[in-house]
Amino acid sequence: MVTADRRRARPGRRPVTCVVVLSLALGLGVLTPVPAAQAGPGAYPSWDQVRRARKSEADKAREIGVVTALLGRQEDDAARAADLAVQRLADQAEAQQAADAAQYTADVLRQRRDDAARRLASSSRVVGLLAAAAWRNAGTATMLVVPQTLDQARELGVLHAVLSRTGRTVEDYRSRLNALAALEAQAGAAQQVRDRAADAARQALAAAVAAQQEAARIVAAQQAHRTELYAQLALLKGTTARAEISYRDGVRRAEAYRAAQAAAREAAARRAREEAAQRAAAALAAQRAAAQAAAQAAQQAQQQAAQQAQQAAQQAAQQAAQRAAQQAAQQQAAQRAAQQAAAQEAAQQQAPAPAAPAPAAPPAPSDTAVDPALLTTAPTGAVNDPAAAQAWAASLLGAHGWGQDQMACLVPLWDRESGWQTTATNPSSLAYGIPQSLPASKLASAGADWLTNYRTQVQWGLGYIADRYGSPCGAWGHEQSAGWY
Repeated sequence: MVTADRRRARPGRRPVTCVVVLSLALGLGVLTPVPAAQAGPGAYPSWDQVRRARKSEADKAREIGVVTALLGRQEDDAARAADLAVQRLADQAEAQQAADAAQYTADVLRQRRDDAARRLASSSRVVGLLAAAAWRNAGTATMLVVPQTLDQARELGVLHAVLSRTGRTVEDYRSRLNALAALEAQAGAAQQVRDRAADAARQALAAAVAAQQEAARIVAAQQAHRTELYAQLALLKGTTARAEISYRDGVRRAEAYRAAQAAAREAAARRAREEAAQRAAAALAAQRAAAQAAAQAAQQAQQQAAQQAQQAAQQAAQQAAQRAAQQAAQQQAAQRAAQQAAAQEAAQQQAPAPAAPAPAAPPAPSDTAVDPALLTTAPTGAVNDPAAAQAWAASLLGAHGWGQDQMACLVPLWDRESGWQTTATNPSSLAYGIPQSLPASKLASAGADWLTNYRTQVQWGLGYIADRYGSPCGAWGHEQSAGWY
């Protein structure tokens, strides 16, 4: 069935199966019909009133209005009670899940608290042992400033080691003591949460049971008077009870179908708005990410350019220093050569006779050699039997003029909707049963035991498919294309 919430659900999500674990004294199938007197004195017309009303067109029209209003009131009351029962079943299932989660959290914290208590006890024993060892070794060693013998030095070393170990162990003890206190507080808080959740689950269970009993009572009352009211209406209108029932059921189904179509359109529009908002948010996030990436790239480029400029400046400075050092070395070498030449010329002028010129001395090595620079995440009595439900559905195909080949479409259709579970309940839309009727109370038109009997649910579901899609394969095709049927 079509629901706005179910169409937003994750693919493959199954409806929640609600099971009420408390056994009721009376099941839906054995409830005693409520006597007509319980409807209030004068609430239902008598056959004498109906026969007398046929004598006058005005009286007949008025009586038809009375009977029609009674049928509508009964159906509305039954529908509200049935929907409330399904809501209470879903509430009970969610409350029980919350209680189970709280119980698990409380158990985990209690185990951690017990482990912390054991570690604290171990630290306490170690502190006691080290304190005793320090007392035993504190004899003469504590009175010494400088050890005089090897034994005294050994005593001082042992005492120092014991006292150091004792200090660390005491700190560890205090840390474990604080951890234990924190865990005790957390465990106490978790236990309170667990108790509240368990109490809420019990209350939800009681409410579910009461709602189920009330729905059964109202449906039984409706069934007790429904046949008689339709017979009176047929007598007044000159038709048959079957014709009136079929007409009224058709009107209700048409109204339900129009409501479902409107809900589907609203869900599609809401989903389109959400998807558009998500796309806009994704586009904005992409723009922001692109801008941030561009800013980071620009910053990195600036940093790289600055580093390259710094390296170039350092290299230029080193090269300039090398050239300056080379020029200074050449100037010094030229000065020394000039001095040597002047000295040789003066010596030649003072010599008495020319002598063979002495070989020129090699130039003195420069003392300023320059090295090249280097760069570096049930209702009670209900029967969940998918195989039996499928067999029952197969036996009813012929009554609608269908062949057994339609099971190839019906099985996957209701497998996707409910898994063929009698008590399948959608927690968001409260669609219920094997065909996922929405609202759930529409199933009551097929029988008073619609909450628990898969036969009643399958019979209603096949009638719905015949009215809307002509065949299970038609419904399955719509399910595959639109996601609902």
